[in-house]
Amino acid sequence: MPKFLILFFLVVMGSHFTSCENEPIDPSISLNPEDEIVCESPAAFSASNFIEGTKIVLDWESNAETWQVQYGPKGFAAGSGTGMTVTENTAMINGLLATNQYDFYVRTVCDATTFSAWIGPVSAGTTIGSCASPQNGTAVRNGITPTTVIVSWTAAAGTANNFEIQYGNTGFSVGTGTMLVATTPTVTIPALLSSVGYDFYVRTNCSATSSSTWAGPIRVEAAGTVTTGDYFPLAINNRWVYDYDGDEEIVKIVSLDNVGGNNYYTLEQPPVIPSIQRFRKANGNYYLKVETFTIPPFGGVPSSTITGNETILLKDNLAVGGTWTDTYTQTTTFQGLPAITTNVSILSTIEEKGTSIIVRGVTYSDIIKVKKVMTSVSTGSDTETEIRYYWFAKNVGPVKIDLGDNDIQELKSYTLF
Repeated sequence: MPKFLILFFLVVMGSHFTSCENEPIDPSISLNPEDEIVCESPAAFSASNFIEGTKIVLDWESNAETWQVQYGPKGFAAGSGTGMTVTENTAMINGLLATNQYDFYVRTVCDATTFSAWIGPVSAGTTIGSCASPQNGTAVRNGITPTTVIVSWTAAAGTANNFEIQYGNTGFSVGTGTMLVATTPTVTIPALLSSVGYDFYVRTNCSATSSSTWAGPIRVEAAGTVTTGDYFPLAINNRWVYDYDGDEEIVKIVSLDNVGGNNYYTLEQPPVIPSIQRFRKANGNYYLKVETFTIPPFGGVPSSTITGNETILLKDNLAVGGTWTDTYTQTTTFQGLPAITTNVSILSTIEEKGTSIIVRGVTYSDIIKVKKVMTSVSTGSDTETEIRYYWFAKNVGPVKIDLGDNDIQELKSYTLF
């Protein structure tokens, strides 16, 4: 397999594919199924309400003998909190403050070097387990009535069509928003303010006592704040040619397709990996959608199927310092081997706006520079963190991408229609 893939595809697939000529997609995979160690995650993970104002009891279901618990302020990244190891499937956390919000995670310890994925977060009085969160959430204002917002999502496979939606002004804290219920994966919310941005969260209700974690924020910007021009112009036959370590890489839009009620511009498929990648723009948000695809066998590695996802590549209406977070779960299924589940979180930050950059001797102005910190945790593996930088030029598109480790992609030429 060549050492390079299409540039946008690298945003979402992580380090599993950036250097794969002579190794499996995940180095932790054994090609002999009999040697594979499967470390199962706990289930039915719950947190009590506060006890005496300073304690919370955690419980989970598991047939293992040892677990690790981790906790910290609400929103902390798993791997950076306060940890403890326990030998019973319950733990009491002391020294908390009922006026604060906390998140809790748990994972199975199978041996000194093998762990399950972190399960969580749960907070005071919540339960998660086999109840999966919704995915691919979107929120758009009605084009005729901008005070109405349509929120849609994809229900997780095998879950009931019972959902809760919570919303409030951009940046509100989960638990303080306005609550709605729905029995279909879309809801229309009227009577909002067109001058205010909103965040929406959605979760699955699997039973009277079991709910998934909240998926979100699903954000819609204030009407009227969308910038003019395009930082990734979308039209059929638009074409960008990039240099990547001496190799030429072509990105071309070949069709406009309606997927799930949204119109996406679809890229020409790369020559090696048969992935379908689509883009759309809504209210200053540039969405990248990667469909589920299959990689054929190579180098002794069996064929694999990788589930798709949708993330926001750019928000062109945020000021410098503005951030957003995308999260999704990716499952890689190998023929004849156990599946690998990867939980991915991408924190994006606007670092520059209105600046200029010289790329291959050409000066591009009206630049937005974005920093992306991608954290991923795969089954039986430690947390991996990658940092990447993107430079978008107004009415041109991405002109430079720094993938780290001296992997630089630079624009050579482009044609827009």
